[in-house]
Amino acid sequence: MDHRPDKDNSVGPLVGIIIIVLILVLGGLYFWGERLNRQREALRAATPATRTTNAALLKADTSASTTPEYR
Repeated sequence: MDHRPDKDNSVGPLVGIIIIVLILVLGGLYFWGERLNRQREALRAATPATRTTNAALLKADTSASTTPEYR
């Protein structure tokens, strides 16, 4: 009886390594996205007056453009 390991059996560890790397990459992307969301929310909370001003300008611009230029 010969119990030498088969060289074609190296697929299992390779698949395991690929799964672990994918899990680490997905976890990193999740935490990076959370960090970006927190930064975006902090920026929105810091500048509420700018949003109101932009909304007022947009409304004024929209009302001016709905008036027909010809009569």
